Amino acid sequence: MPEPKRDNQKQIAEVNDGGASRSPSASGSALMVLLPLAVGVAMIVWAWRWLMALGVLLSIAGVWKYFQKKQQEHLERLNAIFYQLLEQHHGRLTTLDLAMGANISGVEAKEYLEQRARDFGADFEITDSGTVVYCFSTVKTPVASGVKQLQAASEPMSQDYQSSELPKSLNQSQLAERLGVHTTTIAKRKSKSDFITWSRSKDPLGVAWTYSPDTKEFFPLRNS
Repeated sequence: MPEPKRDNQKQIAEVNDGGASRSPSASGSALMVLLPLAVGVAMIVWAWRWLMALGVLLSIAGVWKYFQKKQQEHLERLNAIFYQLLEQHHGRLTTLDLAMGANISGVEAKEYLEQRARDFGADFEITDSGTVVYCFSTVKTPVASGVKQLQAASEPMSQDYQSSELPKSLNQSQLAERLGVHTTTIAKRKSKSDFITWSRSKDPLGVAWTYSPDTKEFFPLRNS
């Protein structure tokens, strides 16, 4: 009986010895797998914040670039409309003219015209109603047919030549074109007592004009 017992104890000891001998090897293998994994996770966690910051910066740069592009396109559109209106109104614009022509707010139209006035050295004219007219003198104002041939508007001429070149009458828009003013200026001044004197000072040939309420036309005073 004692011998089988000793055999069993010997077998148990051998099993324990085998397990103990294998334990360090298994632990080393697990450590070799877990260590790179842990390092990789740590690097991802560390880099995540920088990647997020980089993504935010790129997004902001993209939005800013898009905004700048839209602003440039809007400015180019305003410039095109501005030059077109200058030709139509012979170099004289109001805030309302630009606001209506470009479909923008009055505040934006005023800021734009003030900037262009500084750029081009424009003059200002205040109408009787208080409206500011921006006068861009670099735009040549066309006058009535035949007047363009003169070398100087103030140059004296004969009565016969004046009579042959002057139209019999002009409407408000035509007179505004001839005098180089806005149509609203004519509308405000036509009923005033000094209109004849004022129109003579504006006319390229020094011709005075009078207004007829009946026909709503303007007639030259040929002996002015």
